[in-house]
Amino acid sequence: MPQKPRLGKHSSRTRRFRGLLLLLAVACAGLCGRLLWPWPKAEHWDALCHHRPSVLLEPYAFANLAICIVTCTSDNRHYCDDPKRHVALVESQLRTWAADALRFGANVLIASDAPWPAWATPLPASVDYQWFSVPKPSCLRLGFERGRPREGVFRPESNRTRQVLGYAWKELPSTIQFFLKIDDDAYLRPHRIFPLLQHLDPARPLYLGSVRTFWGSLDPVHAEAANASQDRRAAPSILEYAMGGAGYVLSRALVATLVSRFQSCRLYNGEDKDLAACVRACPDAEILNVAGFWYGPPETAPPQQRDSMISFHKLNRAADMVRIHKSFGMHANCARVDSGGDFV
Repeated sequence: MPQKPRLGKHSSRTRRFRGLLLLLAVACAGLCGRLLWPWPKAEHWDALCHHRPSVLLEPYAFANLAICIVTCTSDNRHYCDDPKRHVALVESQLRTWAADALRFGANVLIASDAPWPAWATPLPASVDYQWFSVPKPSCLRLGFERGRPREGVFRPESNRTRQVLGYAWKELPSTIQFFLKIDDDAYLRPHRIFPLLQHLDPARPLYLGSVRTFWGSLDPVHAEAANASQDRRAAPSILEYAMGGAGYVLSRALVATLVSRFQSCRLYNGEDKDLAACVRACPDAEILNVAGFWYGPPETAPPQQRDSMISFHKLNRAADMVRIHKSFGMHANCARVDSGGDFV
């Protein structure tokens, strides 16, 4: 009876040899493809850059936009948790996206609680820096107390946002049609907000941003010690508000109404909820939800949507701002990114 051939070491060697031949064939095919259809050189990418937003925009495309950056630089830790970190964040903003916005005519304001530190990098002459002193009534709960949520202590930026909007309305030219407020730990992509603003009427009272719903009781800030024991928290309510950290936009018509009502609008803890409560009291105010104001860094957004975002938030280091600028900025050297924000 004939015996079946045994699969010995010679058969195993044959399989390995065939595998190596297959890998070699694939490598040769890839090399031939690269020689026949080479990857575009740098000059080819530079030619494609003419289709980038930074080239298509007019020189003064953002001249009707006022960007208000809210920060803190005070050495008093009751008002500012880490002034050196906040200064570094503002400096990185001015080196990245804010520099692009200024290049296309935007008006950039910085609102703080103290003068710009002498040890920091001097601010560009085109940047309007304003600082507003923090009120000190005895009943205000100041400081970042350990073990308590941030909403449980007084947040001076609530009042600072009102102050910078009032200043911008009074001092900036009447050609400003939209006012954008953003925190110092956020990265703004001006070329993503520009097409949207082109289709909006600044004569309408518009309030747009990443809108969410607050269920609960707002925490009022009392201006007199006698009121400290009364109405410690407002009545429970449902409030639609645009998240403040990543930024929101107010039309000129709405800012005009808000500025006239700031004295009568009650001041609440939490800058974004405070402004939304005052917006709610404005007649005919229109709230538009724009999901592109992202609450976190790019890596927290869905990969397919990162390049469509208007802004990113919660960037804790200046290096994060620079890193994101390389992948998502509108700079003229044309970052080579795909729809997921990854380098090609």
